[in-house]
Amino acid sequence: MVSPIRNPLEVGSSLETRDGIDASIGHLLWLRHVLDAEKDSRDINRVYVRYDMLLTEIHAVVDMLAQSLDISWPKRGAISSQMEIDEFVSPDLRHHRSDDDSFLTNPRISCWVRTSFEIFDRWGRTDIRKTDTGELDEIRAAFDESAFAFSRALAVGSNAVKGLKAAQETLKEREEQVETLN
Repeated sequence: MVSPIRNPLEVGSSLETRDGIDASIGHLLWLRHVLDAEKDSRDINRVYVRYDMLLTEIHAVVDMLAQSLDISWPKRGAISSQMEIDEFVSPDLRHHRSDDDSFLTNPRISCWVRTSFEIFDRWGRTDIRKTDTGELDEIRAAFDESAFAFSRALAVGSNAVKGLKAAQETLKEREEQVETLN
């Protein structure tokens, strides 16, 4: 398994831009997905790779994956294969950038998100500590416990945002109608 790890601020910004999901909800979605993927993949060979490395150092990542996961790429090394990769993967695909250090020290971001990112980021550099999975298990358990308490509030907030967007769309349509009538 190859698990790309992206700075949660970038994920939140991306989801906000693309789907209109508040960035703070995006951080929690990031946390839910990475914690579940980590837990469910403990028994298989896996590698964590930084998202930015996938876009900027793809050939080095491909080589590292081959070595780490004992993969023999069918056309690896062929000029055409490298050109196909370069056409498919580009740093231009990264629309949101965040500084890791300022993210990790930002007290407005949940410590669960910051700690999880710090662990996965280290794993992307093959710096795995014995206490990491236990720490992730503790975060997951606390997150699971709190999810029930906050799920109703999140649903109400999400519905309110949808209602507001619908009202704004209706208002825009009415303003256009008024403009046409005038």
